[in-house]
Amino acid sequence: MPTYTVRFVKTGDPEAIEEIEFEADKPDGLFAKLERERGVVSATLWEDGDKIGTLRRSTAGIWEIT
Repeated sequence: MPTYTVRFVKTGDPEAIEEIEFEADKPDGLFAKLERERGVVSATLWEDGDKIGTLRRSTAGIWEIT
């Protein structure tokens, strides 16, 4: 099972990088984890140490993956 890491900075403190790490078959549960973190508007997603995408929250509250 891969280990996923989501790295993000909360609004207002660009120097404080935070991480959420979890094991799962797929990373789809990360959105619920990000919703519990206030002030997060972008993040990077890593799978077993390899960056696999960037996440950005739109003004409508929808997460976009690039």
